[in-house]
Amino acid sequence: MGNEYDKRLFSGGLRERIHESRFRWLEQQTKGLHGSVLELGCFNARSLNYLSFQPTRYLGLDAGWEGGLDEAILKYPKFSFKASTNPNDIVGSWDIGLALETLEHLPRPMVLDNYLDKLSKHTRICIFTVPMEVGPLFAAKFIYKKYVFREPTKHTFREFMWQTFGKCNLVEQDNHRGFDYRQLINLIRKYFYVEKIEGVHASLPQLLNTQIGIVARSQHLNYS
Repeated sequence: MGNEYDKRLFSGGLRERIHESRFRWLEQQTKGLHGSVLELGCFNARSLNYLSFQPTRYLGLDAGWEGGLDEAILKYPKFSFKASTNPNDIVGSWDIGLALETLEHLPRPMVLDNYLDKLSKHTRICIFTVPMEVGPLFAAKFIYKKYVFREPTKHTFREFMWQTFGKCNLVEQDNHRGFDYRQLINLIRKYFYVEKIEGVHASLPQLLNTQIGIVARSQHLNYS
């Protein structure tokens, strides 16, 4: 349960170091925080191992693909989980919201907009990470996946060039394809006060980071 996903991403080497970095970044961002946590796209709730505090309550929402949610339910019986693909499942009041490498998978713009609206009304502070899918790093990742891991791609050559040069609006959007974190940040700002935007490897320039971290405070709720 969840093993195939973990084997792809967390079986050592460069790929594991890249994907582990967002959780290390999460650990740093949660220092000094406390309270309840709602996580969107929790998969097997790996993030619980990296929070710098023990949540008073935790709800993990996930589509349930590849068995990750079932694994989380067995591993963390004291916390709550729900199979979900509906933003209306974001209910209640939560101190912290998490969405790690999740927002890029939501259909844009309407569905993504609805999720951000719900998160802003039910979580006081949100911590997001999303992949870098523009510029030379996108090109390097694309070539690495295509020719080293032999992963199929839906990009045409023209779309590959457009995304490399940051013209993601010209690429048909589908998960990572056509995703531009800069457009996402503009959308987040409709509902949150964005307090931090940085690469998860702070020592590197933003455009050379494989993932971008965002910390945002709800415009609707106070946090203390």
